[in-house]
Amino acid sequence: MYEFEYRPSFVSAMRPKTVIGDHGDEIFSVFGSPFLKDGASEEETNLSKMVMKYWANFARNGNPNGGGLPHWPEYDQKEGYLKIGASTQAAQRLKDKEVAFWSELKAKEAAEEPSHWKHVEL
Repeated sequence: MYEFEYRPSFVSAMRPKTVIGDHGDEIFSVFGSPFLKDGASEEETNLSKMVMKYWANFARNGNPNGGGLPHWPEYDQKEGYLKIGASTQAAQRLKDKEVAFWSELKAKEAAEEPSHWKHVEL
């Protein structure tokens, strides 16, 4: 599992500054977009090279890890994942606070009396 936390330079003007990485932004790095347009920083081209290596390693042998790359942990009971960005590193429990919030909220809803739940679609 991974979380892409990088704001591609060529889409940064179209998004609020609070959006660091958006759904699908890693695709720009996977396909080498920083090499196709002038103005990409060295950081951005290095990130793209790294992401392409991870994807190529995985396609080649089923394991994204390889020489010179930060270790991408296998997802297991420890809930390890890779934070991909300007400083790529392994981490644990992606969005754990958000998961706890929604889990508690849904558990409370499930415990409520279902009499107020009405199906009106029919």
